[in-house]
Amino acid sequence: MEEKEGIYIYCLINKGIKEKFGNIGIRDNEVYTIPFKDICAVVHKHSHSPKTSTLNPHPSEEAMVELAISHQYIIDMATEKFGTVIPFNLSTIIEGREEKVVEWLKRDYIKIKNTLKEIEDKAEFEVQVFLVRDVLINRIKESSEEFKRLKELKMNPGKAYVLGQRILREEVEKKADIVCKSFYARIRKCADKIQINKTEGVLIQEKQPIMNLSCLMQNGKVEELKTVLKKINDSEGFDARLSGPWQTYNFIS
Repeated sequence: MEEKEGIYIYCLINKGIKEKFGNIGIRDNEVYTIPFKDICAVVHKHSHSPKTSTLNPHPSEEAMVELAISHQYIIDMATEKFGTVIPFNLSTIIEGREEKVVEWLKRDYIKIKNTLKEIEDKAEFEVQVFLVRDVLINRIKESSEEFKRLKELKMNPGKAYVLGQRILREEVEKKADIVCKSFYARIRKCADKIQINKTEGVLIQEKQPIMNLSCLMQNGKVEELKTVLKKINDSEGFDARLSGPWQTYNFIS
């Protein structure tokens, strides 16, 4: 079966240059640029079966990791060499030859330039805030007037336990909500943009995730963000984590 031609896209850069980087791409493909005006795509030529446009329709986990590392290596290389880039997800392929890429760059030129301007000299950081349940519950038991009054009432132990658990759950949820709103507002002042992500499926040493944010940050604002997160960590019963810098995948379309 005859294979179809395509162009594999790694990223876009804010320079209209024509350059070859050698056989450093995925599976040792030659990586080079396709320019249009003052922007260009970093690419390699790609052949595939007409039935699929992906690198491998059923890759193993090990193969996916290898592909992702090779893909990210080119994006990191372009970032180091040229500065701000628009990164593309793994297996982004435009069918056809180089002129198809030029047509696409021409069609979306204004959108691409606006995106490059929006993310210039910025990086993505991830902020996770966790609730340390046992610590916070013990604190609530000591400070909650409602919980103290319940202990003073003479009632069936089973009923007292159920009511006590309800009070603790409500107090924990109320405290977590206050903390999330308060610190989100402070984090928002540090970041150019924030994306709220799902927190399901994340559990670290009995710590319940209550906030997961992707933040688009200017280089000079990172220390300010770290100061805000330190205040969260100083709040008894809460723990904040920061990771990055990452490519700005969550802030491009």
